[in-house]
Amino acid sequence: MSKIRILPQSKFLLQLSGTIIAPNGPDQWKAADLSTWLAFQGANGLTIDGLGMVDGRGKGWWDRSCKFHRGQQVYCNIKIAENTTKLKLVKFHTSSHFNSFSFSCFFLIPFLTVELLRMDRRQVSILLYYVLLQVLKLENCNNIHMSNIKFHNSPQTHVLILGCQNVDFGFLTIQAPGTSPNTDGIHIQVSRNVSIHNSQFADGDDCISIGDRTSDISITDISCGPGHGVSIGSLGRGGAEVQVNNINVRRVNFRGTTNGVRIKTWQGGRGIVRNVSFSNINFRAVANPIIIDQFYCDIPNSCRKSNTAVHISGVRYSQLFGTSKTKVGINLNCSSNVPCTGITLEDIHLASATSDSQLISSCNNAFGLNRGIIDPKSCLRKII
Repeated sequence: MSKIRILPQSKFLLQLSGTIIAPNGPDQWKAADLSTWLAFQGANGLTIDGLGMVDGRGKGWWDRSCKFHRGQQVYCNIKIAENTTKLKLVKFHTSSHFNSFSFSCFFLIPFLTVELLRMDRRQVSILLYYVLLQVLKLENCNNIHMSNIKFHNSPQTHVLILGCQNVDFGFLTIQAPGTSPNTDGIHIQVSRNVSIHNSQFADGDDCISIGDRTSDISITDISCGPGHGVSIGSLGRGGAEVQVNNINVRRVNFRGTTNGVRIKTWQGGRGIVRNVSFSNINFRAVANPIIIDQFYCDIPNSCRKSNTAVHISGVRYSQLFGTSKTKVGINLNCSSNVPCTGITLEDIHLASATSDSQLISSCNNAFGLNRGIIDPKSCLRKII
């Protein structure tokens, strides 16, 4: 990994020409921290510009993914509870042994943190966390500008914005095959005042994903496809309390994505997602164009039911048009214990991408109001 630390008050211009090429697969990555290749920490006033490309050469990682090769060797980070300061990288198979204890590793991404929660002579309890493998990470940075750069084939997430303020990204191109696992375009976490605009995304996961403790996010004039759409979440995993505010997504073109505009939360989460706007959106042959899923679970039938949920409030969908590959064009699946409130549907026109059949809307515990023509017919319940 290359990690660049910049003095807090310094301004820095990085002009990128040509192509930066990552090591070719996991066997060639020799750094102690394998979660990130290029990283900036603590920068204030960083500008990244130019017509260059960053090539993550992700195929060597994708070929090791559990998604495609169950039972073959994967890589995991092992964090032992009795000695939390020691982080050790080991190799093992998806069913293997480490220090005489059994593991299973069936997640879709090649890097996991495994925390041993209980250890005795007979049993080990483990908890697996995602550790995203990024081509570029911006951590605790302020006043960041990036434009005109191309990102190609990251092993996983292409760009991570973590703990940053006042970020402006424009005229970017991010590309990876639609079948590449977990290759999000940009992920935003614990950040505010972030603008992403005039950019093109094609990847194997969310074009843009918005995580916890984010606010004042603007996403405008982008294209997305293939990919999993633009997502808020997933949020609330493991009972976490979340805070996401003031998200504005407008003038987005989705092409052949598995989702359009999505909010996804885990059962058992707490906190709130509020003041979200999706407007002037176009869908072409998109599955699940409009979706709220408060029962998100990355391993089917493995998540416990819960009486708590993240409260989703004040979400507006306005001027959304196009075609859906699925029969349910509007799917608002909310918790019975913590319903979605203050939802607004305004001027929505969706048709089937595959036939002349009529689309439908599906709502569970979703409350709000309708304005203008809603097609398919709205299923919102009156505001409570």
